Amino acid sequence: MAAVLGTTGTAVRAEPTEAVPPRVALVWVAPTTCPEAASIEAKLAVLLRDSPARKEPLRVDATVTGPSDRGGRWVLRLAFAGATEGERQVEGESCDALVESTVLVVAMAYDPWLVASPSGPMAPPTARATPGAPSSVDAVAPSPSASPPGSWPATAHVRSTGPTASRPAIGARLGAAGLAAILPRAALAFEGGLVVAWKRWRVILSALYAPPVASRLSDRPQAGGDLDVWTMGARGCARVWPAPADLAWPGPYAVLGCGGLAVGAMRADGVGVDEPGSGSALWLAPDLGAALHLSVGGSASLGLDVGAVIPLTAPNFVLRDLGEVHRPGVVAARLGVFVEAVF
Repeated sequence: MAAVLGTTGTAVRAEPTEAVPPRVALVWVAPTTCPEAASIEAKLAVLLRDSPARKEPLRVDATVTGPSDRGGRWVLRLAFAGATEGERQVEGESCDALVESTVLVVAMAYDPWLVASPSGPMAPPTARATPGAPSSVDAVAPSPSASPPGSWPATAHVRSTGPTASRPAIGARLGAAGLAAILPRAALAFEGGLVVAWKRWRVILSALYAPPVASRLSDRPQAGGDLDVWTMGARGCARVWPAPADLAWPGPYAVLGCGGLAVGAMRADGVGVDEPGSGSALWLAPDLGAALHLSVGGSASLGLDVGAVIPLTAPNFVLRDLGEVHRPGVVAARLGVFVEAVF
C-alpha cells in the first residue's frame, strides 16, 4: 500500500511496499508530529486480514490539519474512491485519536459488515453485523466504557460531508453555452438549474434561454425576423473517466458522458414589413455529449460540456409572400461552461 507522509512544508511520497490484502491504497498527509502512514497500514492489515478480498481496490485520501479555531480539535478529512465512494470528516482531541478512528472508518468502508472485537484495540473481527444493521461508514467510534483502555477513542466522531453511492447531494448550476445551427447564427444562451449528484452519476434539471438573434432576407435586408429559443430539460450523466477502480487518478477531475432531452419553444417576431407578425413553434430535441468537471475546493466545481443536439421538430419561419426567414439545422451543437455547487 502506498502512502504520502505530510511534513511541515511538503509532502513526501513513500514507495509502495509489499501488497497486503485487502487492497487499500492510503494517501496520508499530516503534520510530522502525527504517526506515520506505515502504522496505519499495519493496523489495517491486522484488522482486515480475515475480510474477504474485493475485486475492486479502495483508495483513501486522508488529510490531517492541526488545532485551529475549532476549540483545539484536530480535523481529518477522508475521501474514498473505488470499492466505496464518499467523503468523511473526523474530529478528535489529538492526532493519535484520529489515527485510531481512521483505521476503524477505513476498515468499515472496505468491509461494511465489519465489527471490531472487544478483545483489543486492533484485534481482527470475530463477529459480523446481522442483516439490517448499519452498513455505511457513518460510524462513531466506541467509547472506552465499551472496550478496554487504549481502544477506539471516545473523543472522535465521524460525519458525512459529501455524496455516497446511495445518498445524493443536491446543488445548483449556472452556466452559459454557445449554440450553433439552432438560431440564425451562433448564439449565446444562459442556463441554470438543479443538480442531484452521486459519486458516479448526476441528474441535471435545467432551463435555458437564448436571447433574440436577427435574421434578414438576402434580397430585402430590412425585412426578416428576430428569433429566440427557450427550453426546459433533463440530462443524466455518468462518470466514464477516471474509472471507479483507477487508483492512480491524482486529482479532483472527472469526465462524464451525458444524454438528455429538452422541450420548449422557438419564437420569431417579424420586422421590416407592413404587417409584422409573430409566431412560435414547439422545440423538442435530445442531445448527447460529454462534460469535464474540475473541483475548485469544497462543494464547488467548474466545468465544460459539449454536445450534439438533434431537433425532432424543425420549425420553419417565413414571411408571407417574401420567403423563408429561418429553419434550424438537422444537427446542432452546443459548447458550454458552468459552475456548480452541491451540498
